[in-house]
Amino acid sequence: MVDGYQSSVISHQSSVISHQSSVISHQLSVISHQVNP
Repeated sequence: MVDGYQSSVISHQSSVISHQSSVISHQLSVISHQVNP
């Protein structure tokens, strides 16, 4: 029970991290577009 809960928490954290990285890369592309239109 605990192992299943921990694995679900870890998979959720990894999905949140990958989402944050995609958001950051999108912000960087927006910033670079503003600097070099």
